[in-house]
Amino acid sequence: METEKKKLRELILGARDAMPPDDVRRTSSLIEKHLVSVVEFARARTIMFYLSKGNEVDTHGMVRDALRSGKRVVVPFCPGGHHRMVPAEIRCFSELECGRFGVLQPRHGEVREVPPEQIELFIVPGVAFDAEGYRLGRGRGYYDRLLEAAGAAKIALAYDFQVVERVPREAHDVRVDIVVTETGAKRISTARRSG
Repeated sequence: METEKKKLRELILGARDAMPPDDVRRTSSLIEKHLVSVVEFARARTIMFYLSKGNEVDTHGMVRDALRSGKRVVVPFCPGGHHRMVPAEIRCFSELECGRFGVLQPRHGEVREVPPEQIELFIVPGVAFDAEGYRLGRGRGYYDRLLEAAGAAKIALAYDFQVVERVPREAHDVRVDIVVTETGAKRISTARRSG
């Protein structure tokens, strides 16, 4: 299982890392257009975004647009020395600093923790996704642990090439409800999800 995950991670991350910056910007902009047309996004007042790094689907513009539109924005905070992720509210980008793994997060001492049950929508990253809503992350389990207890909708952002036939899965893996790529939003059917 781990070998299968490692191979898929290397394949997808290699393709993602090779993307020119202009392609990342252009494709991320298309993905945002599809995201904002999703009813769960339009309705949600409190949204947890991931803060993109490198060639991940760029969420920085999405976060700024959500803040401008009056939505309550929550992002991950990883306390040093802990293998957990804390949802924390931000009101502007000036509240962020470079944290663990080189990802922006709220500054220490200024973390406004938000109970997961207050979050109405989770925007989640991943290396690969499949048609049943399974996601392959970086292998640290931060998102799976947080999402396990969350009842809110989960939307994955990905480039088309990150959607694969089948993601290696384990019992604890948490599925997403919708995968949004540059070609549109693909809702995971309940029939697929029940299998």
